[in-house]
Amino acid sequence: MLNIMRRSLCFLAIVLPYNANAQLADAWVQYTQDPDRHPNIPNVSHAGYGGGDLPLPSQANTTLITVTDFGATPDDNTDDTDEIRDAIAEAAARAGDQPGGSVVFFPSGVYRLSGPLLIHDDRIQLRGFDRDSSVLHFTESLNDSYANYPGSSAGRLNWSFSGGLVWFTEASRNPYFNDVPTISGI
Repeated sequence: MLNIMRRSLCFLAIVLPYNANAQLADAWVQYTQDPDRHPNIPNVSHAGYGGGDLPLPSQANTTLITVTDFGATPDDNTDDTDEIRDAIAEAAARAGDQPGGSVVFFPSGVYRLSGPLLIHDDRIQLRGFDRDSSVLHFTESLNDSYANYPGSSAGRLNWSFSGGLVWFTEASRNPYFNDVPTISGI
């Protein structure tokens, strides 16, 4: 009986990691087949302004949108997500006004956000006063703030990354949701 239990435990120790790796491999294969449409592995191959190939334009050639003008208040421990999303929407609407597009500017301070920022339009920059003075503090995980995938449980995320809460992506690929949906398939 002890030998049977040992063999069963050995079998489980070998098969369980294999199945987890197989699921990971399947997700990666699906991503490589169509990287712009995978639901939980983002395509960041063109990250950065102009695909990372262009220097940031001078702010003199941009429309400046300041998040505090839309009600975001730094350092007050309240959620600024909606106000910042409104500023981004205004930046998108006005991106064609100047050759350099729009800048969404974050004055010094800590801005609390409870969900991701999805930039769906070209020619939009996010800028702060400097890297130490303007801080975006995200208070929720992607599972809790954007989409929950089957198999997720407390303390376990089914996203391929834990950060990445600012996405430059097409609206059809990553829309804002009214609630946190459960996604049932890849």
